[in-house]
Amino acid sequence: MSDAFISYSRKNKAFVQKLADSLKIAARKIWVDWEGIPLSSEWWKEIESGIEHANTFIFIITPESLQSEVCGKEIEHALKRGKRIVPIIQNDNLSDCTVHPAIAALNWIYFREKDDFEKSFQDLLNTLNTDLDHLHTHTRLLNRALEWDKQGRDKSFLLVGRDLQAAQQWLSTHFLNDPKPLPLHVEYVVSSEQLKITRQKRIFTAIVTGFIITLFLAAFAEYQRRDAVNAKNNAEKNHIVALSALGKARLLKDDQLGSLLASVEAAKKMHKLAPVIEAEVHSAKQLQDEQSLKTTVQAALHEALYANYEINRLEGHSNAVLKVAINPKKDLIASVSYDGSLRLWQHDGHFIKSIEFSETPQNIIFSVDFSRDGEQLAVSTRSGWVYLYDSEGNEIKRLRHGSSVHCVLFSPDGRLLFSGGNDHSIKVWDIATAKMLYELKAHQGAVEDLSISKDGRWLASASSDNHIGIWDLANNYKLVQMLSGHEDRVYGVSFNQDSTLLVSASADNSIKLWKNPNPAQNPEGWTLSSKQDALSTAHSNWVYSVRFSPNGDIFASASADGMVKLWNHDGTLLKTFRGHTGAVQGLNFSPDGKQIITASADKSVRIFSLGGNIVEILQGHTASLKDVTYSPNGEWLASTGSDKTVILWNKSGLVQRRIRYVAGLRTIDFSPDGNFLVGAGYDNTIVIWAHPEDSSHDDPLKMTGYVKAWVAQGASVKSVRFSPDGKYILSASADNTLKLWKTSGEFIRSFVGHTDVVNDANFSPDGQRVVSSSADSTARIWDIEGNLLYILPHNDWVNRSSFSADSKKVVSASSDRLVRVWSVADGKLLKTLEGHHDWVWDARFSFDDKLIASGGADDTLRLWDAETGKMHHVLKEHTGWIRALAFKPKERALATASSDMTVIVWTLDALKEDSDLTTSKLNDLTSQACKILHNYLQNNVNLSDSERTICQ
Repeated sequence: MSDAFISYSRKNKAFVQKLADSLKIAARKIWVDWEGIPLSSEWWKEIESGIEHANTFIFIITPESLQSEVCGKEIEHALKRGKRIVPIIQNDNLSDCTVHPAIAALNWIYFREKDDFEKSFQDLLNTLNTDLDHLHTHTRLLNRALEWDKQGRDKSFLLVGRDLQAAQQWLSTHFLNDPKPLPLHVEYVVSSEQLKITRQKRIFTAIVTGFIITLFLAAFAEYQRRDAVNAKNNAEKNHIVALSALGKARLLKDDQLGSLLASVEAAKKMHKLAPVIEAEVHSAKQLQDEQSLKTTVQAALHEALYANYEINRLEGHSNAVLKVAINPKKDLIASVSYDGSLRLWQHDGHFIKSIEFSETPQNIIFSVDFSRDGEQLAVSTRSGWVYLYDSEGNEIKRLRHGSSVHCVLFSPDGRLLFSGGNDHSIKVWDIATAKMLYELKAHQGAVEDLSISKDGRWLASASSDNHIGIWDLANNYKLVQMLSGHEDRVYGVSFNQDSTLLVSASADNSIKLWKNPNPAQNPEGWTLSSKQDALSTAHSNWVYSVRFSPNGDIFASASADGMVKLWNHDGTLLKTFRGHTGAVQGLNFSPDGKQIITASADKSVRIFSLGGNIVEILQGHTASLKDVTYSPNGEWLASTGSDKTVILWNKSGLVQRRIRYVAGLRTIDFSPDGNFLVGAGYDNTIVIWAHPEDSSHDDPLKMTGYVKAWVAQGASVKSVRFSPDGKYILSASADNTLKLWKTSGEFIRSFVGHTDVVNDANFSPDGQRVVSSSADSTARIWDIEGNLLYILPHNDWVNRSSFSADSKKVVSASSDRLVRVWSVADGKLLKTLEGHHDWVWDARFSFDDKLIASGGADDTLRLWDAETGKMHHVLKEHTGWIRALAFKPKERALATASSDMTVIVWTLDALKEDSDLTTSKLNDLTSQACKILHNYLQNNVNLSDSERTICQ
């Protein structure tokens, strides 16, 4: 086992040699590959082993390492093995480089030439020394688990005795520590525990038999029985904890059904064991342990329920699933695969039949479609044939296209069939006679997908020539327009219900939204929609498929990045569905529009529900966000970030205006009447804009909306806030002061006392107090005259503090990972809220003071009961730091701004708040979970018999 594995480009060997030598002098064991060994399987196995046996993975960031394929593979393997990653930047000339998201999301240690090597090295040692026991156990157990897995999960490799007890203790107490235990860790410990339980059951049986043999042995047998029962019960408790941990681990991997399954199993075992545990309770400590176990189980099940939107998983294909079709009239799903089969399923996942073609490359099935009346089914193959079946899967006829057929589509009336092929053509077939009526040629590449309007007049074709064809079927099948805009193959295309919108998907990783308000009057009027920002960066890999919902209000996209995304019809991202472990190549909506059915290279078909906890994700920024705020009437939302842009969103989540400020803004705030917006500038200025309804001007500095700007501080302005009466502005600055201004720009007074950067300052709602937050590890409460009333001490930077709605309390967010609640009357600490695993950037009271929300660098939003301090929810939808949050006035909604470049609007009523998990009815939660799992448990072929009966 080594302390660290160093990943680097050999072009930076001189620096790495110096770093490695320093680490060795500091008595650190380092794994580093000094030899330029050619890439081979044996060499790579050594690299993998080096990473697996290291406590920490150090990545040297340089332009060369970011462009290195081997370094990229090393990062991926470190992530796969759950290693703690420490990025070191040695050369920051990265303008032409793409930084791996996992590296970009972490804090970097600076070892550039201009940096102090010794100081940076000490920072590195401090990082390596953090949580050493946790790291050692993580690495040691991982390698034992890997060996167990490598040996076919041989029971002789499992943990026993003290090793097992130590592993269980580590898993239950360090589950949320970084690096987090992997599912393999949990499976290894759970399997060890299960083996122990099996052995104890045998011991128990032997003891009972001995009890019957002789009266003399009765007392001894009773003693042994009790000891065995106690051991068995303790083992069951540990097993319950491990199952709950497994549920959490699976949730982190987006295996939602797996998470729900493990959490339900833990709940069922808890329900069964509860009477036994209650009978054992003889002390306050035992009662506390019992309540703690119940809380663990219920919290895990509650979280799994909230996060779940996958409702079924259809498995049985032996290769990648390419497309799915949904019968609009009958309870049927059809899927086609690279394994050469067409499979028919009931919607609940019950397998009906498989039609085998062949696994030869010539007979791979590319596409499938049901007729609108549900009576016919068409599939296409690489061999050039289109096969027609009835809804029972009986072959009716075959149509010879002539070349590989990539897509098939029925006309709305079911009389015609369209096939698109590798020969660049679209062929139109009369189904009754099996004769080809037309051959449409205009594309210069394979026709990949087809979409037909609801009225049957318009046909759209997607092609590998990067274009989309629009065909007028009522005008002799005339090509009326060829749409260009994609930079690579177009894989998918779909009309909305009234044919005024068209969405396309491409191998250039983008989605494009096209509009034509009146195709009948202006057939050639298709143009790109103005809202393309979010769509142009929709996915990180090829987008294979797009489909509008039956009512045309939303559409979905499927990508090789393994994700499915749900969009509003205007291009606003609504939801991201994760869970597939391979490229998602096909999707369709259920006839009622309430579900999405997906086909993936991971050999599965999955069904996702659109109901429940859909949050609204607003995309439009191109860099990390810094702040978000609501207008007082809740009609407008404003956000700003490192892209030096303020975006004003309306209540529907649409962009109404972009305000660009060349220096960039740290925070923004609406005036109490909602007519003005003030910004804190990195150029030491305060800037004010008016907020007129007109949004036609592109340059805010030339429109009447711009009011004024003035230099406010001796350094960058960190925060600006309007007073409750709208007469004043409070600013906080990197010059260690906060200042009070009239809105005209006239200076009133300074608040002096902080000894480091003031990160934030806020008025109390009654206008009588001010609270400030500083890098000097304090928050401070002042009166409006600038007199210091109380110093609120913290253990690290205070990033933001704000008042409760009644002005009686202050909540503070600190880099020490804690949220604190203080009394305004005397400055005393009332509560400390623990749960975040990294810096807390923001914390706020809700408008009714019943909730506290906090967001931090652990990418989570957490909701707390303001009265008791208990945590209600941990919400992880963002993929980057949550930098700021804002409650919507007088509504149960909350907006969060993140370094992942998105704003999320959360509907809090959808969270099904459960304010006291320890007393909630576990059987109610279990019943809800079992309803979701019912079809999955009944029909999935990959589940064991014991798993199938969990809910019985």
